[in-house]
Amino acid sequence: MLYEWSGRRSDLPRVVTGAMFNGLHPEAMFVYHDDPSTIHFLSDDGDRKIDGSKCKDANTDKMKFRAIQLGIQ
Repeated sequence: MLYEWSGRRSDLPRVVTGAMFNGLHPEAMFVYHDDPSTIHFLSDDGDRKIDGSKCKDANTDKMKFRAIQLGIQ
């Protein structure tokens, strides 16, 4: 789940609805300067299997990562 928080001590974080990662393991997020309304998440897929081995142990030409984008309002 993804949470947002105002930064004020008196406010509690809240779940961002519609932000389901469904098997992704987010390890990084970023926005592009020219499109701050879209957050990009990169997944840590080191333990995902590729040809029977963990991605982090695979040949570099077979390593991959997944990413999703989330539009914010």
